[in-house]
Amino acid sequence: MIFLIKRSWVAALLVTMVGLAGNLYFGAFDHIGTGRWSLRTTVWFGIAAGIAALMMDGAIHVTLRHFLVESYAKRFREYANCITTNMGPPAILTGAFMAAFAEEPFFRGVLIPLFQSPAAGITVAAIAFAACHWLSTRFLTFWFVAIYEGLMFGLLFLISGSLLVPMIAHGIHDLCAYTILVNSRHYSRNPEEK
Repeated sequence: MIFLIKRSWVAALLVTMVGLAGNLYFGAFDHIGTGRWSLRTTVWFGIAAGIAALMMDGAIHVTLRHFLVESYAKRFREYANCITTNMGPPAILTGAFMAAFAEEPFFRGVLIPLFQSPAAGITVAAIAFAACHWLSTRFLTFWFVAIYEGLMFGLLFLISGSLLVPMIAHGIHDLCAYTILVNSRHYSRNPEEK
């Protein structure tokens, strides 16, 4: 469902504003401090984590493409088309803001602290995160990738002690990933893939 919201910049902006209000109400931003490091280190760690998340997604994609060959490639094209249909630069930008300012504060800043066990909190938040990114059984592989990403963002929150790190990482991840996916559709060799 989150993917479908992000296809429209108006919807993504509206959800971000409502999410900000809800996250403020539930105290998510109490965890935005710099945590264990200085502000500069926290920001740089968030940027590095966003880049690393993109690289890990790329490695997963290449590995699956290598072993599952055309069946995976076809499914990936369908998935990319589904989540980026009619998505332009404003939707890419507001989608990244939604990831940083609505999703991360809720999943990491609200859900994780509800649990005494950090492992339980990270796991439940990752599953809830993936559930909100569910599209259909056709894209089950990508749902498991969403669980992995939810676990990764949760670990970033736990390691750094700051919500700012997964906010920056997720925002960068989505900004770059959507830009790559949208541009790959525009430069596709097969006109049917557009």
